Formats: sequence, structure tokens, C-alpha cells
Amino acid sequence: MTADVLERVLSSMDTEYDRNALKGILFTFLSRSEIYSLGVKPDRAVKFLSKTCRPHKRLKMHNLQLKT
Repeated sequence: MTADVLERVLSSMDTEYDRNALKGILFTFLSRSEIYSLGVKPDRAVKFLSKTCRPHKRLKMHNLQLKT
């Protein structure tokens, strides 16, 4: 995948949710050098993941506490 292909795929998606989901998947499974080759600074990818993954984990923990 190239930076151009990623940009075209992201721009073809209808919602910000879909774009963020794809970014999250890519940033989780690609190496720092692969992320950089897509035109994304790895530090920004780490920051993106920390913002998107932590709220989910907190919500999941909250839901588990409510069920017990």
C-alpha cells in the first residue's frame, strides 16, 4: 500500500467513524516504518491510538463493573 492509495481509500469512505476504524486497524498492525511510508508520522499514530483505544477500554471496564 502506498500513501496515495491510503488517501484514496480514506477519501472514498462515507463517515469519519469508518476512516478512524481503518486508521486504527492500520496503526495497530503496521510497523513504525510502514506507517511512515504511508505519509503518517508514527508519533501521530501512537497519539491517535491512545485517544481512541483508551476510552474504549474504560467503557468496557465500566460495563464489566455494572454487570457484576
